[in-house]
Amino acid sequence: MAYTATHADLSAPREGFFTKLGRAFVQAMENQHDLPRRRQEIIKLNNMSDAELAQRGISREGIARHVFRDMMYV
Repeated sequence: MAYTATHADLSAPREGFFTKLGRAFVQAMENQHDLPRRRQEIIKLNNMSDAELAQRGISREGIARHVFRDMMYV
């Protein structure tokens, strides 16, 4: 015989709307602050030769994916 839960655990703490909104705002500000560093890294990698990029395991087409790997392309 299978057991199926028919109700949610209401005792578990839940994040409110403003907590989520605040967290999203802080994340957006951190991302905005980090853009100049990422832009400089893209410029540096674009100035490398294909051989230098290959030594790092990066293709020219994969530069943006490499620079923003912590934010997307997971």
